[in-house]
Amino acid sequence: MAKTCIQCGKKIGMFQKAIDGIYCSLECQGQAQMQIVETERKAAEARAEAQRQAEQAAEQAAVQQAADEAAAKLLRTCPKCGAAWQYAAGAGAGGLDAGRCDKCGFTAQFKRIDSCPSCSGETLVVAADDSGHCPRCYYRT
Repeated sequence: MAKTCIQCGKKIGMFQKAIDGIYCSLECQGQAQMQIVETERKAAEARAEAQRQAEQAAEQAAVQQAADEAAAKLLRTCPKCGAAWQYAAGAGAGGLDAGRCDKCGFTAQFKRIDSCPSCSGETLVVAADDSGHCPRCYYRT
């Protein structure tokens, strides 16, 4: 029964000596070892890329979480006096957000709160019709 080289598929003759019992020549053995090294290198590169992508995803998640926390803090702060106010998402008429400050008495129904171009604070309360007003400096858009 003739053996077959696992690298090139040639039959190893009956009187021919097989290298490591599975290769027909030293060249086939060397090629097999080079393929093993190349496969290990590619696997290491794939692991490094997966690690890099995981780290990048974690960084993006941290940035997003920080942005979400900043936005939530902004919505929990009264645009007029800066104290904590009672914010309710979608509790206003037509699904608008609503807020009420117990300290200064300011109440508003709004779509979002933007930066005021006049007083440089996050105080521009934007209504459903995209008109805005600042309760601090009374700027209107």
